[in-house]
Amino acid sequence: MKPRNDIMEQKFVEHFAEHGNATKAAIHAGYSKNGADRAGHRLLQSKSIKDKIAKIKAELAEKSKWTRERAIERLESIEKKALEDERPNYSAAVKAIETISKLVGLFPEEKKKVELEGDVGVVIKETVTFGDLQNAKGSGN
Repeated sequence: MKPRNDIMEQKFVEHFAEHGNATKAAIHAGYSKNGADRAGHRLLQSKSIKDKIAKIKAELAEKSKWTRERAIERLESIEKKALEDERPNYSAAVKAIETISKLVGLFPEEKKKVELEGDVGVVIKETVTFGDLQNAKGSGN
């Protein structure tokens, strides 16, 4: 019989690979709701966990027959059709182009997780967008 932690980690991996939310995956796996965000973050730092997630994602993609190339082809088709209509749907075309660009890695993620630690043992975690950083720089802060 597997140790409890191994079972919880496997449940986390399976749930995260399918849905992509570390906190929800941790709760689903049996971690405390109060510490699920920390548990999810900690688990995602592990190379073996990352490797297991990648393997499951590849298996899911194979089962669904969806590949990155197929997704890009489909999005290109949507973009073309959106622009060829009698009344072009520019927002649909732009969204398709944006999604393709993300799939091929042209745009890095805008949100970054920043951890700031104080001398009193307090950890402040805040999600900051690139725009927030640019605004802070421009205002002299």
